[in-house]
Amino acid sequence: MDAAGQWRDAGGTVEQESAKILIILHRQGDAENAAIEQIMTIYKQRFIQVSVLRETGVVCAEF
Repeated sequence: MDAAGQWRDAGGTVEQESAKILIILHRQGDAENAAIEQIMTIYKQRFIQVSVLRETGVVCAEF
């Protein structure tokens, strides 16, 4: 999903830029957590980002 991002740099300047929201439903576990962390690391490197927001929560999904 497209979104609008905002970041305050070390000098206090607020930067605004386009952003993306990625929703991943997965089982809880060490391997799954490591995979998500790897995705975040690769994203930061590829798009030269200082940080990536991760929000987690328990959901019940059924198909």
